[in-house]
Amino acid sequence: MKIKQGLDKIHPGKWDFFTFILVPGTTLRLASREGLLDSNLSVIGNQPDAALWFWGWGIFVGGYSFFYIKYLFHIGRYTARAGHFLLKMACVFLAAAVFLPYKPLEFPFASDLHVLLAFLSPVLFMLALWDFLTKKIRSDRRIFFWLRLLLTELLAAALALWYASGFITSLLELYVTAAFCGFLRLLERILVDKLDFAALSSMEGQADQEYGSDQKSTSSS
Repeated sequence: MKIKQGLDKIHPGKWDFFTFILVPGTTLRLASREGLLDSNLSVIGNQPDAALWFWGWGIFVGGYSFFYIKYLFHIGRYTARAGHFLLKMACVFLAAAVFLPYKPLEFPFASDLHVLLAFLSPVLFMLALWDFLTKKIRSDRRIFFWLRLLLTELLAAALALWYASGFITSLLELYVTAAFCGFLRLLERILVDKLDFAALSSMEGQADQEYGSDQKSTSSS
């Protein structure tokens, strides 16, 4: 059946190694080069001995975010242009931010642009997910409204950490990365569970129709 063939192309958990190990691990490795409360990735990444780490981290996290969210959009049958555009721009902003220098005294304009793009990138990721969840609320209000509320709470916690420290710290960036990864995995689990249920219901309906047709054919003969 077409539905079962579609399910065979879904591989739940295939991103788990990146989600639970590589992405938070590389972020922690980079952030721990200095104190988590008195520095941030921009400062650390613009040190001569950490520049390659920072560039590689930015490309890696951007690629992970893009392909994983695209995968979730595919599972959720989300085709809205707005969300896909926001996702692409978030990745472009992240890539541009990590390659722009953050040295306010030497390059003030480039440093300001770096800060702006680094701030806008996670915002655009969140807006892409927000639009996706808003569209999915129409099919299941209870679950996806709760997920959107959870996304809002994670954002509120990030803002609280920002307010408490007075600036963007490595701890805040580590929290945002870990919360983002965990949220994507939770979203995948829910989408796959709903996809399995919908497919099972559809296949049961088709089986009932085929059984009914067979019974009619038997009666006619």
